[in-house]
Amino acid sequence: MGVGAALERVWQHTTGMRVGGFWGWTWTMSWTLFWGTFMLDTWARHGLLALPLTIAPAVTAASQHFSGIGTLESI
Repeated sequence: MGVGAALERVWQHTTGMRVGGFWGWTWTMSWTLFWGTFMLDTWARHGLLALPLTIAPAVTAASQHFSGIGTLESI
């Protein structure tokens, strides 16, 4: 994303105007969607989006302890 910021700086230096308005929004969304798609795809292919299959013992104990709260059985 640093490259995008550098390109905006070059644009500002060349034209004397900051990136903004409708075209600035379009530039930002295009840049984010283009690079974000590649980054997300790479993360998914390398398993960085997968959730672990094991649950911590403390979470399991807490869920067993509080499982009856809010049900008719607890009254």
